[in-house]
Amino acid sequence: MHFHLPSTQHTYLIWKTNITIIINLLRATTDAQQVFCKPRVALCPHVVYQL
Repeated sequence: MHFHLPSTQHTYLIWKTNITIIINLLRATTDAQQVFCKPRVALCPHVVYQL
């Protein structure tokens, strides 16, 4: 079986970009999470990881 995988460098850049976006989103939504997540703390990790 042969799979066409992206190059390592390409994959790294994609992951680096995605992680940067997620970190920026987390920073931007920290206050919102504190306001909206307290009543449903159990849902917040799930929501965060779905970004």
